[in-house]
Amino acid sequence: MKTEGEQQDIFKDTPIRFFGYTNEFGEAFRPLLPKWVVLATYGVSFLYAAADTAHKANSAYQHSTSEGEEGNLPLRRGIDAGLYTGTWQTLASLVVPPFFINRAVVSARYLLTRFTSLPTKPRKWCCVATGILTIPVVFQPIDASVHWLLENTYKPFSRKFIAPPPIQVPKEL
Repeated sequence: MKTEGEQQDIFKDTPIRFFGYTNEFGEAFRPLLPKWVVLATYGVSFLYAAADTAHKANSAYQHSTSEGEEGNLPLRRGIDAGLYTGTWQTLASLVVPPFFINRAVVSARYLLTRFTSLPTKPRKWCCVATGILTIPVVFQPIDASVHWLLENTYKPFSRKFIAPPPIQVPKEL
């Protein structure tokens, strides 16, 4: 829930966010879908990640400018926000979750083929169910891990070489 004065992030706080999960569902449904459809789900997720990255970069630039920061600092803040968001989206949306979901689906297919006599169609649907059930299990640990990774690698680098942290002006009592 947003507090008064806090802006809504349309890429996190609205249904637009679900476009970021498209490739995860593509991986889960891989046993039933043509390859081009699975690849198209990655295209949708990539567009979501690119839009979020551009939005965050522009917002950081605009905020820095409105705060009266001068010189190239607004541009550096925009670049910093874009690099951080782009890296986060690449790892937490486009690479790591689909990898785990794909491996869960492949493992289910292997186990069902090797150790059961299920016909092909029910076996494929069991693999899809495994993929879908994997999504809620993996996304929070992956998000937290990527956040920790970037806060402990990218942020220190960024604060030293790209844009210093904003100066906090104490509010009057």
